[in-house]
Amino acid sequence: MPDCAGEAIPCQAASGRIQLAMDETYVNVKGVWKYLYRAVDKAGATVDFLLTAKRDRKVASRFLRKAIEHNGTPKKITIDKSGANTAMIECYNEGRDARIEIRQIKYLNNIAEQDHRAIKRLTRSNHSGPPPRRSPALS
Repeated sequence: MPDCAGEAIPCQAASGRIQLAMDETYVNVKGVWKYLYRAVDKAGATVDFLLTAKRDRKVASRFLRKAIEHNGTPKKITIDKSGANTAMIECYNEGRDARIEIRQIKYLNNIAEQDHRAIKRLTRSNHSGPPPRRSPALS
């Protein structure tokens, strides 16, 4: 196991590849609702993040490429049941020898999910989802 004490990069497994948990949440930033994509390591430290207006496969793929560019290809990624997250990893794996293992185990992704609480507290968001839609007749 490499000695990672005092380094700014995440500690990697003996194989040289890290394990990540990735998730997204909806946050209010200066009155505008945005999606915050985050990748955290086993210790819960944020490895990478992306703040965006959309939540789809294209944005998720951009986030994965960015995280890999800065931190290397992970051995495993734990995600929730989001279709965009699954599609981004499957798209990345196409035509590559070093495949990323997808883990969709609810309780293993808790490390990413639990940190959302602190982020939402920092952004002063007291609402966990998008604002309610109003019908045109009420506007």
